[in-house]
Amino acid sequence: MRRVRALLGFLLALAGALVVLPSASVYWRYSHATGDIKDVFEEPLGSDRIRLHVVFEFTLDVKGVRTTYFGANQADGHYHVIEDPIVDKATAAAMRRALLGDDPRFRRARIVYFEAEDPPGTAFIVSEAAGAPSRRYEIGLAMVAAGLLTVMFSRPLKETV
Repeated sequence: MRRVRALLGFLLALAGALVVLPSASVYWRYSHATGDIKDVFEEPLGSDRIRLHVVFEFTLDVKGVRTTYFGANQADGHYHVIEDPIVDKATAAAMRRALLGDDPRFRRARIVYFEAEDPPGTAFIVSEAAGAPSRRYEIGLAMVAAGLLTVMFSRPLKETV
């Protein structure tokens, strides 16, 4: 029975590693900085649809020189860069408010991901307009931890003489 529990724990940890790997690779591949959304532009598409263009700003400090960059790429919850989202006219104002916030003086800080060789060309933010955020990273880490704990507690206890 102990071997079965150890095998199940190992399989759970392995499955968790496979779940977390795509999200973890984003942290290995991209650098990140703090930025904020400066504006959301609405482009009408027909009579009932609107495309939302987001412009964000982030600052990098390289060798003592602060440089500010602007970006416009958005990503979904799985960190895949997407086209600007298209929403109904009825939900466009609510989505704009969710992205910008109610008060322009107090904007929510966002994590901007970018490749170090080309910050302005590769920068993107994870956008709420693309759908619900992914919890893949947290779920995968929880699976790895649960699997390792199962393996650890499936070992035989040492008998004292």
